[in-house]
Amino acid sequence: MRNSTLEATKIGLRIRRVREHQKVSASDIAQKLHMTSDNFLKLERAEHNITVDQLREIAIYLDTPIEIFLDDSFSSSTKLDSSVLCEVTKIPEGEFKEHLYKMIKAYNLEKVVNS
Repeated sequence: MRNSTLEATKIGLRIRRVREHQKVSASDIAQKLHMTSDNFLKLERAEHNITVDQLREIAIYLDTPIEIFLDDSFSSSTKLDSSVLCEVTKIPEGEFKEHLYKMIKAYNLEKVVNS
């Protein structure tokens, strides 16, 4: 299997795992991308090439950092536990707190993606 095909397969699998974890249907995302459900499922199975714009739209729709779909090393660079979440709740509202919440969500999704 060529390296680019392997990467496309990994990306598609990660998209499917996050989508299913969030209980989002393929048809919902397909509609957002202006394509048929069948064509979206072909993206997940790496039977069609996914564009950067499509991947960005999927990440936005699933409210998931795009790195979750792209980066094998994401898990090793993101080590968070429940005590971090407790501390985050003490931070005043703002951009930094929002960023931390996104990191925690990403960590939890990463566990789903790599399960």
